[in-house]
Amino acid sequence: MRSTPEPATPLARAAFRLILGAGLVLVLAHGVLYLSWTFRNALPPEAKDLFDVKSERGFVTWLTVVTNALVGVCCLVLGALDRSRAWYGTGAFFLYLSCDDATLLHERIGWLAKPLLGEQKVFVWVMVLGPILALMGLAVFLHLWRSSGRGSGFRRCLVMAFGMLAMAILLEVCEKPLTSSGVTLNAFPLWGYTTPIEELLELAAPALLLGCIGGMLERRLRGVVAIGRPTGEEVREIPGRRAG
Repeated sequence: MRSTPEPATPLARAAFRLILGAGLVLVLAHGVLYLSWTFRNALPPEAKDLFDVKSERGFVTWLTVVTNALVGVCCLVLGALDRSRAWYGTGAFFLYLSCDDATLLHERIGWLAKPLLGEQKVFVWVMVLGPILALMGLAVFLHLWRSSGRGSGFRRCLVMAFGMLAMAILLEVCEKPLTSSGVTLNAFPLWGYTTPIEELLELAAPALLLGCIGGMLERRLRGVVAIGRPTGEEVREIPGRRAG
């Protein structure tokens, strides 16, 4: 029995809303603490860093890490249920994204490659990992698209999620030129405004996919439980069980 996408379950919708709502609150907190002269010094540096959307130890970073990991685990479970390598590959992709966010792996690779490629107009990691991630993302997108039914809401969510990831990458590509431009708004650099948007998109995309894929997995597991549950006739035939 193959997994087929259906409308997200109430639990999956609640997870999506909770994650996205938390992300919005945290991004707004970042804006208040980092893009407002009034509240810039409202918290000690250590506490303030927790609300920095670019911080490795920040709340937004770890919320994105957990969300990508949950999507990856859901895909791996679907792969085990369907015995599908494609689902395993999809799960591995999202687990990689989770590990990458947790360790800033893409930036570390960029630092290692910088002596070889020299100074560039965009971040070096974009040139090194960009094409690889684009191909991996395309393969994942095609698998999820083929796994969905025609005209299903799953496909609309899929296009929205990968569209948000594409916009986040575009903002990342533009970050270095914006930093070098020296353009400011309210005396803050322009990239300071685009970065929270980028991080929110990177959170919203897997949250949306979690709502869809998590709902698919929930229905699939319910089906497995229903298949394994004995019928009324079978219960009556259990030795030693009294009728009625």
